[in-house]
Amino acid sequence: MKFFIHILAFLIVISIVVSHTAQSQEKKEVIDSINSLSYQFIVSHLHQSISIFSENAATAKSINYALGEGISLSQLGIAHYLRGNLSKSTECYVRAFQIFEDKKDYKNLAGAFGEYGYQLKQRDLPKGIHFMQLAIALAEENNLGDDLKCKLYDNYGVLKEMHCEYDTALYLYTRSLLMKTQRGDSVGIPYSLNKIASLKALEQKYEEAHSYMLRSDQYRAQEKGDFGRAENLSLWGDIFLKEGKLDSSIYRYKESMRLARSLDYEYLQEYCLERLSEACKLKKDFATSLDYYRAYSTLKDSTLNRQTRATIAELEIDYETAKKDKLIAGKEFELKQRTLLLIITVGFMIFLILVFLWIYKDQMQKRKQMKHDMEVRSRLKEAELENKISAEKLRISRELHDNIGSRLTFVISSLDNLTFANKANAISSMLANLSSFSRETLNDLRSTVWAMKNEDGTIADLLLKIHELVQKLAENDFHVDIAEEQNLSETLHLSSVQMLNLFRIVQEALQNSIKHSHATKILIRFDELSDGFSLRIEDNGQGFDCSSFSAGNGISHMESRCKEAAGNFKLQSGLKGTTVECRIHCI
Repeated sequence: MKFFIHILAFLIVISIVVSHTAQSQEKKEVIDSINSLSYQFIVSHLHQSISIFSENAATAKSINYALGEGISLSQLGIAHYLRGNLSKSTECYVRAFQIFEDKKDYKNLAGAFGEYGYQLKQRDLPKGIHFMQLAIALAEENNLGDDLKCKLYDNYGVLKEMHCEYDTALYLYTRSLLMKTQRGDSVGIPYSLNKIASLKALEQKYEEAHSYMLRSDQYRAQEKGDFGRAENLSLWGDIFLKEGKLDSSIYRYKESMRLARSLDYEYLQEYCLERLSEACKLKKDFATSLDYYRAYSTLKDSTLNRQTRATIAELEIDYETAKKDKLIAGKEFELKQRTLLLIITVGFMIFLILVFLWIYKDQMQKRKQMKHDMEVRSRLKEAELENKISAEKLRISRELHDNIGSRLTFVISSLDNLTFANKANAISSMLANLSSFSRETLNDLRSTVWAMKNEDGTIADLLLKIHELVQKLAENDFHVDIAEEQNLSETLHLSSVQMLNLFRIVQEALQNSIKHSHATKILIRFDELSDGFSLRIEDNGQGFDCSSFSAGNGISHMESRCKEAAGNFKLQSGLKGTTVECRIHCI
C-alpha cells in the first residue's frame, strides 16, 4: 500500500513539473514575440512601447528568463531615449549589458553597445566612439551577421562624421548600403542613403545630396508609419539650410515637427525647433527666431535637466566602477604626494621667513632707540590711515556698485532697447518707466550719500530716513500698511557704517515683503536690549520653510550688512508672516 502511495506522489510531482515547464515555455514564446517587435513599431508607438517592454522585462525576470529580460531592456532603452528620458534609457542599457555579458550573448551585447554608443553622440562623443568600437569588434570577431554589421557601420559612420573623419564616414556608409542592397533590406537602405546625403551636403555637393534623398524618399513612401518621413523632412531642412534656401528649409522643419509631435518624438521636436530658430535668424526674422528658441529651451529643459545628467553619470559610473577604482586610487596617492610636498615647501618658506624676521629685528635693535620708536610710530600711523582709507574706498565702491551700478546698467540696457521699439506708444511707455526708475536711482544715491557724509548719527536720524522711505513707497501705491515703532528709553548713537547698513536692511526687507510675500501689513520696530537694541521688520505675507529654503542674494546681503553693523542676523518665517531681525550690541 505504501509503495502505491509513493508512486502516486511521484507522478503528481512529475505532472506539476511538466505543467510548470510547459507554462514557462509558453511565456518564453510570448516574451520572444514581443521582443521581436520592429524599430519602426517602437518609434511609431512610443508610449505603448514603454509599457509593453517594461511589463515584458518584469515577466521574463519572474520566470528567470534572463536573456528575454535583457532584450526587453534593450528595446525599452530605445523607447526611453526617443521619448527624451535619458536617465531611464541609460539604466536599461546598463542592466542589459550585465545580463548579456553574464550569458555570453555577444550578438545582443554588440547590438546594445552599438545602440548606446550612437545615443551618446551628442552627450559624450569619445565615449560613444568607444562603445561603438566595442560593438563592431564583437560583431566582426564573432561573425554576428550582416544585418547587425550594417547597422553598426551606419551609426559608426555618423560618429566619425561628427569627428570630422569624412572619408572614413563615407566608406562606412557605402559599405553598409552595398550590403543592404544585396540583401534587399528596404527598411535599412533609406538610413544609409540619408547618411550619405547628409555627408554630401556637408561637402557642399548639393546635387548629389538631393539625388540620395530622393531615392530615400521613395523607400520612406512605402513605410506604414510616419517616423521615417519625419526624419527625412528634417534632413531635407538641413540640406536646404546649408544651401541657403531658407524658406524651403523652414517648410521642411515645420512638417517634420508636426509629424514628430504626433509620434511623441521629443528629440526630433527639439532638433526642429532649434533649427527653425537658426533659419529665422538667418532670414533676419528675429522675433520668430526668439519664439522658436524659447519653445526649444522649454522642451529641452523638461527632458534634460541637471538631475537627469547627474543620474546618467551615476549609472555609467556604477557600470565602470571596477575600472575606475584603480585609477582613483592612483590619483589619490598622487594627490597625497603633492599635498605632502606642498606642506614641506610651505613649512620651509615659513622657516626662512621667521629666520629673516629674527635677523631683521636684531639689526633694528642695534640702531638708536629713539629713532626706532619714531619710525615705528610713523609707520603704524601710516598703516592705520591706509587701512581706513582702503576700507572706506571699499565700502563706497560696494555701495555704488551694488545699488547705483546695477540700476545704471538697467537704464543703459533700456535705452539700447529703445532703438528696437517701432511704436511711439511703446517708446513713450519705456521712457516713462526709465524716468521713474532713474528717480529711484537718484533717491538711492541720496540715501547712500546721507549715510556716508556724517561720522555718526542717532536712532532718531535713522528713523527719519526710514520714514522718508516709507512715504515714497506709499506714493507708489503698493497698498501696504507700513508702521514704525520705537521702544527705546534713551538716545543711542550709531556710526555712519551702522546707519547705512541698517537702512539697507530695512530697504531690502520692505522690497522682499512687498514683491515676494505679498504682505498687506509691515511693522518696523526698534526694541531696547540689555546690551543694545534690535531692529525688527515683521510682515503678514506668505512665508516659507526656512529649513529647506536656499537663501538668495537679498537675504545674504542683509545678513552681511548686519554683521558689518556689529550685529547678529536672524530670519524667521512660517506659513504666514516673516520676521527679519538684526541685534546690535553696544556694550
